[in-house]
Amino acid sequence: MFKLALVASVLAIAAIRAAPIADQGMNHYYHPKRNMFGFGCPGCYQGVNILAHNTFPNTQFIGSGFQHTTVYPEVSLTAGSANIYGSPVSAPQQPVAPAPVPEQPVAPAPVQPCVEPTQAPAPAPAPTPEQPVRFVCEYMKKYDCSHDWHHVQRVVRQALALAKIEQENKTVDLEIVHLAALLHDVNDAKYKDDGEEPFSCVEFLVSIGVNRARAEIVGRIVDSVSFRKELLAAEHDKMGITSSEEREWRRDCVELACVQDADRLDAIGAFGVLRCAAFSGARNRPLYDPNDQAADKITYAQYVHQSSSATGTAVSHFHEKLLKLALMMKTKRGKQEAERRHTFMINFLQQLDDEFRFGQEDNSLDSNILEASHHPIKN
Repeated sequence: MFKLALVASVLAIAAIRAAPIADQGMNHYYHPKRNMFGFGCPGCYQGVNILAHNTFPNTQFIGSGFQHTTVYPEVSLTAGSANIYGSPVSAPQQPVAPAPVPEQPVAPAPVQPCVEPTQAPAPAPAPTPEQPVRFVCEYMKKYDCSHDWHHVQRVVRQALALAKIEQENKTVDLEIVHLAALLHDVNDAKYKDDGEEPFSCVEFLVSIGVNRARAEIVGRIVDSVSFRKELLAAEHDKMGITSSEEREWRRDCVELACVQDADRLDAIGAFGVLRCAAFSGARNRPLYDPNDQAADKITYAQYVHQSSSATGTAVSHFHEKLLKLALMMKTKRGKQEAERRHTFMINFLQQLDDEFRFGQEDNSLDSNILEASHHPIKN
């Protein structure tokens, strides 16, 4: 029996020396007491599990994909993905050239599903000056020439000029002034049709990328610019229903002051005369009627009625509104310019009155004079 065990041990050692262990996934061990080589050691990670003992002097053990070496007494073990069980001791490493290992196929990495990374929404594009300009230019085509794109351009230019002067002593937001001046006549109540869709200045500005808080400031200015709204605000003040915040804002908002003054400057002077006549013609309102009596202190309700029904005359509009604007100006430079244009209107009305009275004193005009009144005077 002893001879048989000795023979088995010698054969096992010879087999190990002759062929290095390189079976991937196979569990090999040597049982030192029974002097036999067998299978069945618990499996570990992808490699060869070797139960080593110093019974294998000068024996090399190689597993699949070995990357490091563990030294046992007189046993050189080249290990990698294999797990080596035994009792290492401090011994110099024996350099052993690893036997060539067949290349193992590498399983492809699992394909990850294509998932778009979560990103914050892209910021709204910054508004360009051309966007509101194109919109207003197109929008104003529906109005007559008293409130056309040329009127808007004059108001914008004058509002910015006043704002730059105000900047010498105050903080002025030129972009707010610019946008409010551009949009001040959009959705004008005088031109609104019953079936027309409501227009929101604020939502329009937000849609082109203007910050909502700034858009609301512009919208508030646009809603407060007109003479009609000024009449309403004054009546509310007298009734005591206006909040202190509203009164202070109308008094202190320099951007509102610049846009209001610019719009009112274009309503008086030579351009004011032309625009008043143009609006009267578009509404088929008489230019002058000696029997028409202008309202000395026109109310909000009276003004709204006249604007919508085209009652009164062009000349009465001077007395009811245009001649009052110079005293309603808010900026220093606006007041100066308004005084000059106010003087022009006074002179114009005086000239108009003189022309109307011509011939009233003498009703004995002969036929030659009556005929000449229909022809240009020739020198």
